[in-house]
Amino acid sequence: MTLRPITRFLKHNGILKLFSVVLATLLWLTIASEDNYISERTVPINFRGIPNNMETVAESATEVHLRLRGSRNVLDNLSPSDVTAVISLAGEAAGAKNIPFNESNVQTPGGVEVIRYDPPRIQFGLERTTERTLPVRPIIEGLEADGFVRGDVTVTPDTVLVQGPESALRGLEFMPTATVDIDGAASSFDETVPLNVADPLIRLPAPAAYEVRVEIREVDAEDVFLATRDPLLEESRWRVEPAEITVRVTGPRSLVTAFDPEGLIFTVDTTELDPGTAHLVEPRVPALAEGDFLTAFDPPLVEVRSTQP
Repeated sequence: MTLRPITRFLKHNGILKLFSVVLATLLWLTIASEDNYISERTVPINFRGIPNNMETVAESATEVHLRLRGSRNVLDNLSPSDVTAVISLAGEAAGAKNIPFNESNVQTPGGVEVIRYDPPRIQFGLERTTERTLPVRPIIEGLEADGFVRGDVTVTPDTVLVQGPESALRGLEFMPTATVDIDGAASSFDETVPLNVADPLIRLPAPAAYEVRVEIREVDAEDVFLATRDPLLEESRWRVEPAEITVRVTGPRSLVTAFDPEGLIFTVDTTELDPGTAHLVEPRVPALAEGDFLTAFDPPLVEVRSTQP
């Protein structure tokens, strides 16, 4: 075979023919590069086939980073649901797991190839789902107004049913409410709040609102007054000794401060007394019988005798 036909071919419109060859080569390279386009994306790991009444905990990774190869047009138009990472747990028993991850765990459209994945292994726990009924504890924050003090704090309902993996519920003693702020409070109040569920593994099968009742009362004050014997006792058939007693009064500061002790008297109940016997009876101060006062007497008992034979 001689080179004359080839030489003749090249000499005839050689530039045009060379351009065609170059163009074809570039087109082939373009098509080849389109089919070998590289794209990277991170997708969540989906655990499927989890046995009944079980759940995963403490996953070492919740996402996997993928390098994909395929047509640029296909890769650029992938939706989040087109590429999924799946680990099947069908038939697995409870316990710690260390499962290999590879391209077989990734579902992609046709023509898309997984050429790299990270991490190569996934560690997690598979635990039984449990339920517990726990007391609800109100969480209080802040300081009352000056001169006031916090009293009882109650919550309704006072228990809650929670659900989650065994390890998350094992050490729980109560469930806290969201914070109730009492800063500057000078009276009792009610506030409806949710629970503060800090652990995402803990669930409330029946979410509810909780009513917190906070008692705010005035600080107590104390004072000492002198009470004299009721003059009406002198007109009765009973003699009461001593004629004066000391009364120690404790109660809300504003009431104690505003109390006027002038003309304060004490009396005794004689309706059930035997006239033939001397009695030691606790005195009563009518002016202090009503209201939020606590009283203490000195002496605590007075002597009562009949004035008739």
